[in-house]
Amino acid sequence: MMMRSKLNFSLLVILLSASVTGCMYKGDGIDNPATRKGTWFSFLAGDDIKARCQANAPDQVRVVYNGQWREQVRIYELGLSAPRQLDQRVIGSGSLTSVTTDDLLAPWRGATASATLPAEMYDWLMGTFAASGAFGPPAVGLQVPSDGYYWTAASCHHGSYHFTAWLYPQEPFQKLAFPTALAGIDATKVPFNLPHPMDAGEMVSESQRRAEKERWYIKVGTNGLVGN
Repeated sequence: MMMRSKLNFSLLVILLSASVTGCMYKGDGIDNPATRKGTWFSFLAGDDIKARCQANAPDQVRVVYNGQWREQVRIYELGLSAPRQLDQRVIGSGSLTSVTTDDLLAPWRGATASATLPAEMYDWLMGTFAASGAFGPPAVGLQVPSDGYYWTAASCHHGSYHFTAWLYPQEPFQKLAFPTALAGIDATKVPFNLPHPMDAGEMVSESQRRAEKERWYIKVGTNGLVGN
């Protein structure tokens, strides 16, 4: 009975948080599904990175892979918690079978891993971000749906803030260099939910029709994220 009461309370917190939108992400708590729900757009845009970004600020990069929102989201943060440290988190749909009394929200926190990269590997990874256009002109006007496959990148690089995105199956997405690099050093042991075109059956399925009602979008602006 105690387990059920605690579980019901944790689920209530998550449901209540769904009504909180537009909140500023301040740099912590993304492991909490309530915080994540309320600050997700700000987190994606890297508002916390932007607030700290100024001349002589250390480089920081946050890239997020949306492998369909309800199926898989992968987060990679380089240099946010410590110099040259790569923090990794993979969030799935959540499963009540993994709930424990020690951490009732564990199914929604995701799998995590961290590693401090050798200088050579750090430089190489930063080079793949640069080669992919993470620090270049943003893809202004690009709109991506929650049920699509895309990457976003928010960063402070050489004292300047950047935000952009890449949408599958567009050519810039296909030419990205950093996803392969990240996959090679990912320590979460969670396979990528790889992008693929939907077949006719998927497109007309009842689940897809339900998902359509819950679809949301983000859009790349000249200096960050401009809507949802």
